[in-house]
Amino acid sequence: MINLCEISRAHFLGSEKGYAAIRELMAPRNYSELLEARLRPNRDFRIGTGNLENVARCLLVAPHGRAIEPGTTDIVLEVARLSRWAYYHFDGRLRRRNWEKLHIASTRFNEPTLLRLLPQTQFVLSFHGEGSKRGRTIYVGGLYDEGRRALLESLNAGLADLGVRALDALASRHAEEIAGRSPDNITNCGRLGAGVQLEFSLGARLAFFESLTRAGRRQPRAALGVLARSIDRALGELTRRP
Repeated sequence: MINLCEISRAHFLGSEKGYAAIRELMAPRNYSELLEARLRPNRDFRIGTGNLENVARCLLVAPHGRAIEPGTTDIVLEVARLSRWAYYHFDGRLRRRNWEKLHIASTRFNEPTLLRLLPQTQFVLSFHGEGSKRGRTIYVGGLYDEGRRALLESLNAGLADLGVRALDALASRHAEEIAGRSPDNITNCGRLGAGVQLEFSLGARLAFFESLTRAGRRQPRAALGVLARSIDRALGELTRRP
């Protein structure tokens, strides 16, 4: 249920933060609430998994895929195919208002298929679409310090010539709310108790696709392959370590 007092207070947070807070209040609080709104799998949203024979290594997760945070599922699938990484994605399929109706916060994301996979994997690498227009930025968060450093190094080495930069979300004052610090965040719910969260700004996602419409995502740029190889390289290093 929407709390009108909370919405009123959100207006005082400033335009960008206030708008984000209001959208968060409108979204479903958990999977049960989503179903209670008569939203149904394979009609209004779709759950996809693959390469689960390799889930013990790590799990790539796009909890807000397709029309919820466009581009995130496409990136996950591009990375997954390189080394057969296990993956999970939750995709919005509504004609409009996918974010408001289908976005479950990562600290409350209790969809049963994912909950069954989390105890089976060493760590999670999650993919999100961050809504600001602060250039071509990938904010790297999560509680897995070694993993965060590996992703930062590999992403910046691979994407520098494309004008895309990776920043440590835990060290950025602009990224406090997307740093993935909570132990309840699905990013941090693998066996390690810590994972890595990638938040792609709008500008960063547009570097990898012709546009973020359905048609535009079917026309990936060459930069998408560079991104996927950079992530794959970091994951390879992390999963080979004892």
